[in-house]
Amino acid sequence: MDTEVTLNTDAALEGIADAPAPEWNTAATAAAVTLHVRQGLAGLTALREEWTALAQALPDGRFHHQYAWYLSYLRHLEPDPSSVHFFCFSRDGRPLAIFPLRWARGAVSGIKLRLWELPFHPHMDLCDALVAPEADAATLLPQLIGALSRRIGRPWDAIHLPRLLDDAMALRAVRAAPLPRVRIVRSGQSMYFPCDDMDAAMQNASKEFKRNLRRQRRKLEQRGRVEVSLMQEGDALHDAFSHFLKVEASGWKGDGGRGSAIRLHPHLVDFYRDMLAEPGAANRCAVNLVKLDGKAIAAQYCLVCGPRASLLKIAYDEAFSAEAPGQQLLHDVLAHCCASASISELSLVTGPAWAVGRWNPQSHGVWTAHVFNLTPRALAALALARLKAASVGARKWFNSVRK
Repeated sequence: MDTEVTLNTDAALEGIADAPAPEWNTAATAAAVTLHVRQGLAGLTALREEWTALAQALPDGRFHHQYAWYLSYLRHLEPDPSSVHFFCFSRDGRPLAIFPLRWARGAVSGIKLRLWELPFHPHMDLCDALVAPEADAATLLPQLIGALSRRIGRPWDAIHLPRLLDDAMALRAVRAAPLPRVRIVRSGQSMYFPCDDMDAAMQNASKEFKRNLRRQRRKLEQRGRVEVSLMQEGDALHDAFSHFLKVEASGWKGDGGRGSAIRLHPHLVDFYRDMLAEPGAANRCAVNLVKLDGKAIAAQYCLVCGPRASLLKIAYDEAFSAEAPGQQLLHDVLAHCCASASISELSLVTGPAWAVGRWNPQSHGVWTAHVFNLTPRALAALALARLKAASVGARKWFNSVRK
């Protein structure tokens, strides 16, 4: 599917599922905005130039904003690529925003809804749209809603925007738009270390934890020859990736455990292998390893985008848990990033429980937003969600008063 629609804000709002026009009213844009709607893998391929231009213009672009990330997702993780649509807004031939949305069925407050949602997956921990810095965020979602209601032949109940960081562009668009039926809830956190210097990066780690790290390093070195390889690229990268897969499958994720190891699922192997190709100095993949007598015992799969290194996957051989090779590797990578002139942040992407009480990194909030349509199911789901939130709030207030 490939359609083109010329919109302004007022026109986009006319057919929003019978919504009264004043409820969605905003000022019309000065120049017409053109919307291209493309679909599936072929649609994403056609948008490569616009997507790349937008990603490069982002002041704080991350790995999950990159074209290669979505390309690999559609090729290997999405069971129905045709369900994913790309809504590309432009003005005077320049891209303003791209919203990737997948049509799906899901539940909100226990009520089954028809959703347009940012694509997500267990191996995609963060989501977002792409919005140019000069775009008017307040008008984007009303225009998108108008297009969904008037131009796309699928009824829908809500727009689902999961796994959004504090500064996500999709979250900014939701908060800026004059939308009456919106629900935003915090759903997690994304931890990170600032990499100005090692003392600052480790400032929240306890003295006892730092002592343990030094003791465990000595124990590891007593067992044999220790080699640490950081940010491997080029010819060594594919070999390092093979070591990473073996380490990740060596413990509870492997055949003898949950069977969730990447190595056991060819589509996951292909997803991560797709990004081994180095697209440029500002957006590249790296694998970090700790080897003992030539055998990899800890590994990290890392994406470096601009000044940020993000650890997507970490693994260690549980036979060496007393020496904590995974913690040793994180310490060495953190020191490497702090010494690098090009990296200012090391992200853990998620908020892993093992980091709390040990490293205690800084964190960003992670949010989920819903924009509800005027359908009976959507209104019921929104009412139930608000009722549950009010009940939880009242219970917390009552407990605080009792104390």
